[in-house]
Amino acid sequence: MKQKIIISVVFVALLLLALAFVAEASGVTNFTSITLSEDLIVGGDAEFDGTMAMDGGFSVDSPAFVVADTTGALTTTGAIAANGGLSVDTPAFTVANATGNVATTGTLQVTGISTLTGAVAANGGFAVDTPAFVVADTTGALTTTGAAALNGGFSVDTPAFVVADTTGALTTTGAIAANGGISVDTPAFTVADTTGNIGTTGTLDVTGISTLTGAVAANGGFSVDSPAFVIADTTGALTTTGAIAADGGISVDTTAFTVANTTGNVATTGTLDVTGVSTLTGAVTTAADLTVSPEATGGNAGARNEISGLFRLGIQPTVSVWSNGTTETVAWIDDTPTGEWAEVDAATNLVVTADPTYYKDGTTSILMAFTDVVDNDGIDGDAPAQDDWAAVDSFGFWIYSDVPITSGDFDLTVDDSDGTDQVYVIPAVAADIWTWVEIDISGCDGNCDTVDGVFFLATAQGDTNLGGAAVNIYIDAAYKWDIGDEEALGADILNDGVLAVLALVDANTGVHNQVLLVEYTDYFVNYEAGVDFLVAISDQGANSATMYFAY
Repeated sequence: MKQKIIISVVFVALLLLALAFVAEASGVTNFTSITLSEDLIVGGDAEFDGTMAMDGGFSVDSPAFVVADTTGALTTTGAIAANGGLSVDTPAFTVANATGNVATTGTLQVTGISTLTGAVAANGGFAVDTPAFVVADTTGALTTTGAAALNGGFSVDTPAFVVADTTGALTTTGAIAANGGISVDTPAFTVADTTGNIGTTGTLDVTGISTLTGAVAANGGFSVDSPAFVIADTTGALTTTGAIAADGGISVDTTAFTVANTTGNVATTGTLDVTGVSTLTGAVTTAADLTVSPEATGGNAGARNEISGLFRLGIQPTVSVWSNGTTETVAWIDDTPTGEWAEVDAATNLVVTADPTYYKDGTTSILMAFTDVVDNDGIDGDAPAQDDWAAVDSFGFWIYSDVPITSGDFDLTVDDSDGTDQVYVIPAVAADIWTWVEIDISGCDGNCDTVDGVFFLATAQGDTNLGGAAVNIYIDAAYKWDIGDEEALGADILNDGVLAVLALVDANTGVHNQVLLVEYTDYFVNYEAGVDFLVAISDQGANSATMYFAY
């Protein structure tokens, strides 16, 4: 067998030698068919007009161009110029001749960046990481689970729907159905999902007419051409610079204040306070009393409220002769109190002066100016001589304070030389009004038979309540008297309501001329709860009197 193979190889070699000799002589070798089981090496050009079956693979300057044995896989390190087109399992993948159009019935997988300079017609739909971004086949519906950044703007059937480049301004010629609600710089402007409630932290500018068929809740206030018409936030207070035409009438708290429709009749269940002049050209009808309130300061410096015309007057004559007021009635603070009262001031936080600004009698009062209210600080009024108060019933005075005083903040001490001093509580006093205070000292009796003086002093309670603050207290027209010197007026009169007191000699002989008595010279008024009294200062023991007063 080995001998036959050697002969065959020798034969082929001789044949090839002959072919080479012929080719060398003519330059061309033509074969109609040749089968080789070994390598074929051609030094010149080779032309193959028929089919070439290279079942052992094929290569050109391997690895420049290689067709692998068995698989037929083609590998080339150079460019492929398929000028007649290209196909893979037609029609699975084709590159059309002349046009270069690419078609595939399979999928296109690109792991790198795809740069497409022309239009993309994805007629079977388009998806990126489904369902992250999907453009549906046929309908073109776009679904994305992420944000869309369209930095060049966006439009649908321009000008039907346009989102402008750069500004992002949205323009649409159709309706907007925002069924999930709307927000602009939340919470600057919101339209709530489901309810459609609108909220804004800014202003609402409407140049046309607003028609609101439901209630308007303007919880931040309301204004029209402010300050022309303003309803204040929280309080609801209404302010307008124009006229109010309430042609259907006005009511405040239903019946509390009403202006009747058509007639304009005004009715109120409360009080009517007028600080200016009221001019009433018609009759005034009242179903109850008409009251003129006392002057706001309690009659400071002679001030008083007055009413002109016919009003309620009281006339009260004495039943018989009056009394001699000089016996028991003594003025402890009169119309010239300078130097009559001394300062009691352990802490040097009190100045006592005669004050010409606040007074009831004359032109001055006693002022206790505290820079700090301290226990046992106050004033001391010494009696000209020891006085027997055993038969005395009352001590009274006018007091004015620039702060409210609680009962017990101050007291009145009657100083008796035998050490049996009596202390009385000064009651509560309202601020900024003159108040008359009467102290009942009828129980003093033998403990007050040698009185040296009277003290107005702050208490420990006053130190607690008023300490640390400046307090000004004024005291005027202070008197001690006996009940026998009082004459009842028969009514609860107005403050400063005594209009006149006329005295007439009661005896059957002599001249009977009426004498006009002077307040704080001949008498003063003891204001009590209920019936008030005149108290004689001068000697009216031989006179009867007639008192005229308002109440």
